[in-house]
Amino acid sequence: MPRSTAQTAALLASPDDTEAQFYEALQHADLDHLMALWADDEEVACVHPGGPRIVGLPAIRAA
Repeated sequence: MPRSTAQTAALLASPDDTEAQFYEALQHADLDHLMALWADDEEVACVHPGGPRIVGLPAIRAA
């Protein structure tokens, strides 16, 4: 589901706020909140420690 500009601005108020929301989402196993923190871009990438580069929101969500 696409985010509104207001939702994106709230998520990205500062890097510290975004980091805090990331760990809060992990702590509560809230996958939807966690995924909302990622950029809405098909080229977004994630690298888990010791793992391969994962590209795209569907692949990141599945990881």
